[in-house]
Amino acid sequence: MEPSLPTTSDFDRWLPQIHCTQCGYPGCFEYAEAMADGKANINLCPPGESVTLGGLAKLSGSDPKNLSGEVGTASKRQYAVVDEPNCTGCTLCIQACPVDAIVGAAKYMHSVIISFCTGCERCLPVCPVDCILLEPTPKADRGSFWKEYTAEEAMSSRERYRLRKLRLSQEAEKNKLQSSTLSTSESSVLRDEILEAVSRVRKRRLLLTQQGDND
Repeated sequence: MEPSLPTTSDFDRWLPQIHCTQCGYPGCFEYAEAMADGKANINLCPPGESVTLGGLAKLSGSDPKNLSGEVGTASKRQYAVVDEPNCTGCTLCIQACPVDAIVGAAKYMHSVIISFCTGCERCLPVCPVDCILLEPTPKADRGSFWKEYTAEEAMSSRERYRLRKLRLSQEAEKNKLQSSTLSTSESSVLRDEILEAVSRVRKRRLLLTQQGDND
């Protein structure tokens, strides 16, 4: 029996779940999916560094590779902080966060749940008033899988990313259904208006015909 090929989940377990997009994919899951399909190299994850590079090489049965020069380098662990007095409540950072680590509402101040933040930096370019800052997290030796990240944190981040994708998919489906229902409703109203107009024209013609006969 031939050994089974590694799956998306197998590859995903070796990724630190930062979802920084440096690999060129929307998130760690999509990168893992591409590797499982043989469409992506295994050396595109800067945050994973040597741990991820070695694990992915062993998993795929290939020689260890150096990190690709096209994807940049790993930075120290950091987390986002909102300069709250300057926040306009635009919600753009909330929409950009891949793990729902930013909370708030439209026109109200936003805040970052630090324990959820992966330091991916995806909230920075969308902020129109540059009120998001990055603070370094002191490195601590916690038996981490990815030096400054623990396996437990990666698992938690993976689950939040999955739930966010599911929520967005459900919202898109709901919006699509509402749009379809609205279009059907609008078509029904238009049809009724046309029928009513036709009925008025017919009644007018009948009235004119009767007046002509009386003359």
